[in-house]
Amino acid sequence: MAKKKNDDDPNLVSVAEYAAHRGVSTSRIGELKRTGRLVLVHGKIDQAASDEALDGPSSVPEWDGDEVPIDADRGEAERIKTIWAARKVRAEVLAATGELVPAEEVRREAFQVARVTRDKIMAVPLRVADRVLAMDDKAEVVALLEEELRDTLVEIVRVLEADEG
Repeated sequence: MAKKKNDDDPNLVSVAEYAAHRGVSTSRIGELKRTGRLVLVHGKIDQAASDEALDGPSSVPEWDGDEVPIDADRGEAERIKTIWAARKVRAEVLAATGELVPAEEVRREAFQVARVTRDKIMAVPLRVADRVLAMDDKAEVVALLEEELRDTLVEIVRVLEADEG
């Protein structure tokens, strides 16, 4: 009996084989398959690409560009295409659950935190200058500055937490 096209690639496995490989039940693999979390090729599970989609980047393949290498055969090109499709699905899932956010959003938030922190800390000297000038004791000046800085840091946290809500 002639082998099917799918049987030529040992990386393409059945649900039962993949369940054994992952150490989980076939129903769990079926659920992952139904939700699009596995990479399928001609109805079979691409073991390496699916592992990468579930676990994150691995050493397979060693290709790290966004174009198919010129010397790649059709099978390798298809494999790269399915890996990128799996990465895209994984990124979409992470974005939908809030685990992945756009870099620009992170930069904006970091800038906002730095700006609030800078503004609040830079206001301390002007706020305490007159009281410091009236003091004769170094320990008293240090205590005042520590208290003001501590209060300022608490205020920064309060402002940032209010911005989150």
